[in-house]
Parts: sequence; structure tokens; C-alpha cells
Amino acid sequence: MNMMLSSARSFKKPTKLGAQQFIICHYAGDVAYDIDGFVEKNKDTVGKLITETMANSKQVIIKAIYQPLYQAAEAAAGASSLKGNSLSNQFRT
Repeated sequence: MNMMLSSARSFKKPTKLGAQQFIICHYAGDVAYDIDGFVEKNKDTVGKLITETMANSKQVIIKAIYQPLYQAAEAAAGASSLKGNSLSNQFRT
């Protein structure tokens, strides 16, 4: 992951060698996320109705954000037993 995201300005490597975490530079400061259990902790689902509604928004920016998520959720619905598009699926996408 460090190799893939090394050029991203909002991503930092952990300060400790071998640390099981990653750091994201948010507007309010740096936040360290532990890798262990990260996906399990972030299985909050975004309802299909909400994603579909936002994907069909008249606001261009809202539509641009949600349309790919809705399309990914639709594609995943056929290949997965998950209901909705979980936050962990969004991270994978």
C-alpha cells in the first residue's frame, strides 16, 4: 500500500518501522488508522435507495460522486451477498 499511495499528498507512512497502520492527512490534522480490523469496523452500509437517489441528482458534483458508487453496488449485488454498498466496499473500489 505504501508503494501505491506514496505519491498521494494526503497519505503518510507510519513513523515506526513495521507499524500496522496508515496515516491520512485530514483538514483538521493527521489521523492514524490501524490496519488490524479496519474493514470489519467500516462495514457501515449506505442504503441502496440513498445511493440511487444521489446518483440521479441534478447537481453535477453529487451525481459524479455517487454514480460510480451506485454502479459498483449494482455490479457487486450480483456477485456478493452484501446488501447495499458498505464503506469497506467503497474503500476497495
